[in-house]
Amino acid sequence: MNIPELPDLGDLTEVLDRPSSSNFDQNSFLSSVMQEEHSSIDEALKNLLNQANELKEIEENKNQEEFNFDIALPEISPPPKPILNAKRIRKNKNYSYRAEYNDIFPGIQRSKKGPEFYYCTICDMDFILGRNGPRAIRQHVKSKKHVLIEKEKENLESGQPSVAETETALKGIKKLKKSSTNNASYALYRQEYGDQFHGITESTRGSHYFYCTFCAKDLLFGKDGVKAIQRHVTSQKHMQRDDRPELCASINFKGFSFRQDYITKFPGIKESIKGDSYFFCTVCEKDLMLARSGSKAIGLHLLSAKHMEISKEKESILFAEMTNNTEVVEINCGAVKEEENLSQD
Repeated sequence: MNIPELPDLGDLTEVLDRPSSSNFDQNSFLSSVMQEEHSSIDEALKNLLNQANELKEIEENKNQEEFNFDIALPEISPPPKPILNAKRIRKNKNYSYRAEYNDIFPGIQRSKKGPEFYYCTICDMDFILGRNGPRAIRQHVKSKKHVLIEKEKENLESGQPSVAETETALKGIKKLKKSSTNNASYALYRQEYGDQFHGITESTRGSHYFYCTFCAKDLLFGKDGVKAIQRHVTSQKHMQRDDRPELCASINFKGFSFRQDYITKFPGIKESIKGDSYFFCTVCEKDLMLARSGSKAIGLHLLSAKHMEISKEKESILFAEMTNNTEVVEINCGAVKEEENLSQD
């Protein structure tokens, strides 16, 4: 941009420095010169303003062009869809019924509810094929309910007892079946068992059971027969209820007898007045048998829940009595001290 040069004012200073004369009008000359200079200055300023405005417009247009400038981005295509195999597609879709299922599965037909269902003529129900398809049909025809209904219908057609009646009849001997092997015959109660074993009688539940009057229980013979009675009458629980000396002597095969070192070895154990085959527990206040196990019978009794419960009860009672006696002694001692103080005063 070309900026016009301002006029040189050197001539004006020379004119002003000149001496005045009569033929020269100094005032008029100065005014004319000043007007010319003002006009030239105004014109120069206008040019400057115009040029400044032009520069401003150019700058604004440049900024506007930069703002409106579009960058040509490359086109981005959407990611390709994953290719699903036939198996994955089948997992998310229900099967439809096929005509070939009629030949593969007997009693299975097309359902009236739609192609995604099948009808079972045996159970008289519609089922959905779902995502398993033929596997769902196979699971149904092998189910316990389907098999029972199928057998029920076969028995009704042949005139045999129904499955429900057969199951009801078998419930009573279910326990006997578990105890039997290879179709072995079940032991039955005999009248001689009542004479042979004291407290054993016939059971109201049937000939496959025996009843213990001491334990008030019906017990099953199973395949052991008389051995089941022998095992019960020699058990620890039964002997605690039936503590006859003759029973203790009959089952004391190893001849266990009470020893004096048991008194120091086991706290609260003393010799029994019932004989050498017994021991006396001071905590439970009871005579118990040594038969079959000897000193082990004492140890088992001391560790039993009933013995420990009675022992704790007696300890708590003893502690309460000791606490009450201590309070009485303290009260009496306080009263004696008060009397001594009064006597001294």
